[in-house]
Amino acid sequence: MSKRIVRGICRICGKEGKLTFEHIPPGATYNKQSVRLVKLMDLIKAEHDENALPWELDRAPSELSQKGRGEYCLCESCNNNTGSWYGAHYKRFIDAFMYVYMGIRNDNVSNVSLELYEMRPLPIIKQIFAMFCDINPQLTTNDPSVRDFLLNKDSRNIDRSKYRIFMYLYKGGIEKTAGLTAKIFVGKGSHYVLLSEIATIPVGFILYEDMPENYKPNLTEITYFLDYEYSSVAPITMTLNAYEVNSWLPEDFRTKQEILATIEKNKERANGKDAT
Repeated sequence: MSKRIVRGICRICGKEGKLTFEHIPPGATYNKQSVRLVKLMDLIKAEHDENALPWELDRAPSELSQKGRGEYCLCESCNNNTGSWYGAHYKRFIDAFMYVYMGIRNDNVSNVSLELYEMRPLPIIKQIFAMFCDINPQLTTNDPSVRDFLLNKDSRNIDRSKYRIFMYLYKGGIEKTAGLTAKIFVGKGSHYVLLSEIATIPVGFILYEDMPENYKPNLTEITYFLDYEYSSVAPITMTLNAYEVNSWLPEDFRTKQEILATIEKNKERANGKDAT
């Protein structure tokens, strides 16, 4: 059987040519098994069924990926370079959280504190940035400094006031990659926040772009990993909140019970309007 050939624009370097399959997250971090993938627009269309629940993904069409989660989105050079520069250090980081995940996934745990030793913070966060570029091609297109930051392994030159990364411990539910989305808050002092989320076993990451100063997500910020040199080894001490992920909406950590309660409340309001 002939090998699939995909051509396009690399989402890191921006050059056009043959693309390779990029695992998102890296294959070595528990992402090589076959999975069924559901596209967001197909899921949104399927939600016209008023009885559909957000975690019932079977209602939408899906496709089987034998390689794990990912896309043909990077040229061979960018795939190899980011993998060799950042991948192994990111794997050590994720392996530590996998032990924690296995211990608490069935328990009623709201947060976990831990200290990780001999970590390389800069390569770790650069791998996370690369993953967000994989699912948000506009990041490097709109801001060439992001491209330069990833293609120079020693670079720490990125706008920290524009880009901030937070994380949490994933407790189960839906695994998802959500591109940049505007989360709008309606009411007095209406505002919005622009965010992108990657939620897979055992952790979730959220990238915020131009986060308002008064916005305080209940997550653990790791943007400070940029303070370290590429070769710097350091302990990392952090407390992570543990969340379920039960909908495709970014930064939605409601339990199934909370979502069901919201659905019932909305139905009551709708019935009330119908009666007037």
